[in-house]
Amino acid sequence: MTSDICSYGCGLPGKFVKHGRNNMMKLSCSENIQHCPAMRSRQRQKIQASISTMKNEGRYDEIRAKMVKSRKELSEDGITRYQESASKMAKTRREKNSFSTGAQKAANTKKTRLDKDSDLTVEQAAVIKANQTRNHIDESGTSIAQRAARKGIKKRMTTIDPETGLTLYELGEMRAKRLKTYKNTPIFYGSTYEYKWLQTLEGKHGIDWLVCNVSRGPNFRYYDTIKNCWRNYPSDFKIDNVIYEIKSCYYFSKTDHDLQRNIMKLDAALAEGWIVKLVLNHTEYSWLDDRLQLISQYQK
Repeated sequence: MTSDICSYGCGLPGKFVKHGRNNMMKLSCSENIQHCPAMRSRQRQKIQASISTMKNEGRYDEIRAKMVKSRKELSEDGITRYQESASKMAKTRREKNSFSTGAQKAANTKKTRLDKDSDLTVEQAAVIKANQTRNHIDESGTSIAQRAARKGIKKRMTTIDPETGLTLYELGEMRAKRLKTYKNTPIFYGSTYEYKWLQTLEGKHGIDWLVCNVSRGPNFRYYDTIKNCWRNYPSDFKIDNVIYEIKSCYYFSKTDHDLQRNIMKLDAALAEGWIVKLVLNHTEYSWLDDRLQLISQYQK
């Protein structure tokens, strides 16, 4: 190994000795000089220049048509020449196990080769660039990552699981919150506070009324001003046009951020025209009427 620069103009360290014309010794950054970035760049330039010349001479369309036609011609085996070449290449690679070795070599190269524009490896620079691209806010006011996340959430919220009849989003919520069924009913709960709230309703109205009238609440989108991003709020329960959020006082205002997010969630449900009830430590409040009092009480 040597620390000298590649002789072919890419600026990377020359690691491999090559013998050029007249046995002139050269150094290459790659074992195969055709993999050198400078050599690949020159090759692309030659191809572009050749294409430009053919277009200027009016031969490009004719040559391209002949190339496409030759690829579609059938061989003696009844396949095109292109398919035949691809099949032979795949067979050779399988026999020599070059599929996995090539992938391993490429992975190792990305981890060890330095990016020409930074002190990072090619792999590290690629990860940073990909994240910058995904998180760049364009003229729509959103990033690729945000649009992909919204698309995924929308799909999960509309795709029904045939076995349970629930959406994939609801199933994910159940697993995340480790929801359990209330006394073998189709009603799910996630905490002892929710269980006792259901138990109180059952004592007042009976189990049949509970099954017919109570269900997990809908999801609401709200803008998280703390993290400057959109979030989904899966509400706890719904009875007719009333949303019930069941919490302990501790988790309602565990930190200032928790309190602010809970306020944003309940405000989002209220803004969509629902009647919102907050049940704190088994005491029920109207979010519309008691909002300011509760905020003042739990702000630190």
